[in-house]
Amino acid sequence: HSVAEGARRLADFKAALDAANRALLRYREIGDIWGVAATQSLVGGMLGVLTRKAEAEPILRHALEMADTIGDIRLRAACLHRLGMIATWLGDFTGSRAYLTEALGLTKIVGATLLGASVGTALSESTYLAGDAETALRVNRDVIAELRSLNASGTASNIVNCLTDGTTFLIALGRCDEAWLQARETLALARSLQLPFMVPRSLLHLAIAALLRSQVDEAAAFLDHAGVARILGFVEARFTSLIGGLEELDRDVYQKSRAVLYEALDVDELAPIAIIRAS
Repeated sequence: HSVAEGARRLADFKAALDAANRALLRYREIGDIWGVAATQSLVGGMLGVLTRKAEAEPILRHALEMADTIGDIRLRAACLHRLGMIATWLGDFTGSRAYLTEALGLTKIVGATLLGASVGTALSESTYLAGDAETALRVNRDVIAELRSLNASGTASNIVNCLTDGTTFLIALGRCDEAWLQARETLALARSLQLPFMVPRSLLHLAIAALLRSQVDEAAAFLDHAGVARILGFVEARFTSLIGGLEELDRDVYQKSRAVLYEALDVDELAPIAIIRAS
């Protein structure tokens, strides 16, 4: 289980799923009910991230039932958190809010601050995908402030994740100057922490923010559109290898940036995007 969690933190989700499945078999062999429930929750979460949502939901529901059987409130919160994320990805925002609101309340009961921050992050993402970027950004900034107040080394990757989400929200709100500055900060942090999932995501945001700034800022009009196109192609290919495609959260701003590029570049200049994506 710990190997799977380590792989998850490094964004190697396929390795995390494989390790979790091996751990699950072992926990079943020795009759460890808590181990089975906790690992099933992790398996369900990884299946969801890898876009295998139909498989993830029943596994998470079973893990939730086991958490209730053994009376583990924190594990129930973790299962509800992951079910809320699945509901968000399936477009069930009412269901997602119900899951996540209950999970957040449970984390406060047991003092699971980091898990509570993760649930808050999921709430901001669900709110954004439901169409309210302004509220999503406000929730996102509250979570970042809470994580920073903990002043703990284990929160660094959580903060980077929140910052990347917040950059998406800023871009969606048309606040591209702020988004560009935040993307620069996040890219530097992701590189220093060696976060393979967040580096390409921050790079994507930096390119998109620069591109959209160039639409309204004469000083940025010299932007190398072909260079941005190559970055977008690289990032899309990287995410396809990691999780099967771009993060749901980034798809709208990505499509907006592609539309700008298709207006700015001719067919020959756009060809490298397809080549990079294919490779």
